[in-house]
Amino acid sequence: METKRILDECLAYDLKNSKILKVLKKEPDLHECSKVLREHYQTIRNVFTLFASREISSETNYGVSSLTSMNFGREFGYISKKLPDALY
Repeated sequence: METKRILDECLAYDLKNSKILKVLKKEPDLHECSKVLREHYQTIRNVFTLFASREISSETNYGVSSLTSMNFGREFGYISKKLPDALY
């Protein structure tokens, strides 16, 4: 079972290795984003694990492909359906 400490460490690692640091340059914005992500991080990890167990990404040989991520984001409104695929 994932403890709060482990989830906090995983989130910190994921943030450090994501592109979010290029987008959110101000510390208050990053802190607020981290806070919101932490509230939902267990669910995010569960969804990732579910998707990763159903496919193999040709990009990395594990995990979730960018196409699956994009489709998921569009399906649930995180990514605008109006934006062309070329932007991803």
